[in-house]
Amino acid sequence: MSSTIFLDHDPERIAELQRMKQLATGLLLLVAFIYTGSAYLEHQYYWVSYVNAASEAAMVGAIADWFAVTALFRHPAGLKIPHTAIIPNRKNDIAEQFGAFVQANFLSDEVITKKIRSMNLSRRVAGWLVEEGNASAVAEQVTAGLAGVVKVINDDDIQAMIEKKVEDKIRSTSFAPMIGELMSFITSGRRQQDLFDGAVNMGLYLLEDSDRDIRDKVQEETPWWFPSSVDKAIYQRIVRSVSKMLYEMQVDIYHPLRVRLVNMINEFMDDLKHSEDIRDKEIAIKEELLEAPAVIEFTGTLWQDIKDVLIR
Repeated sequence: MSSTIFLDHDPERIAELQRMKQLATGLLLLVAFIYTGSAYLEHQYYWVSYVNAASEAAMVGAIADWFAVTALFRHPAGLKIPHTAIIPNRKNDIAEQFGAFVQANFLSDEVITKKIRSMNLSRRVAGWLVEEGNASAVAEQVTAGLAGVVKVINDDDIQAMIEKKVEDKIRSTSFAPMIGELMSFITSGRRQQDLFDGAVNMGLYLLEDSDRDIRDKVQEETPWWFPSSVDKAIYQRIVRSVSKMLYEMQVDIYHPLRVRLVNMINEFMDDLKHSEDIRDKEIAIKEELLEAPAVIEFTGTLWQDIKDVLIR
């Protein structure tokens, strides 16, 4: 076997190979000499036949091993005997077969998945993190790396990107239909009547709580020469009329005013979801909002505030 198989051409390894080849050749010659001598003497001494057989077997085995090893890498003695120089002639096929074997038995999805699952990586990582000092060390490295990245980022580019994203999001988001859908959900089914009853009860409570304010307002609006009894009668008439109307609306879900108010609310919610006029008004409001000094200042300092928090 040639020393050129060593890709690194290490002199020490080549010398070692030469010594091994010389030793093997010497042993082969030795057993050949023993075989020849024992063949000549075996007729005179019977025990020499055993030596002859042993030396013959050693010689045949050595030649067979030499041929087998040599046939793998080159043609023995330069003779192009069939099924010799196997590796040079079939290296591509051998490589493909070996690769397929390795892939099927060591690199397949099933094998890798099974191996990774058997390693319990998450449990090992969790166990390592709960050890004293490890979590702090990881957090320190992560925060230091994050702060370093934040420091080298171009502030103007990030600020411009944030401002554009905020403006685009505000302009592209239609809030009126969202509010309409939310109100429809809140007032759907029995909840609408419950909310209306709550509003009526609140009106009654405010009416009772504003007794003194109503009296004072009636006195302010009537001429000074009106007797107090007239002011009191007007006040009582107003309070009683409003209270009566609220109580009637509370007990009668089909009260005309109550039905009218419910229809108005439903129409308003439908307009929020579908009205082009409300959509145009919403666009105008959003444009005014984007031009408001407070919003401009907020978006203008947003990245710097985020950056300061991240660095801290």
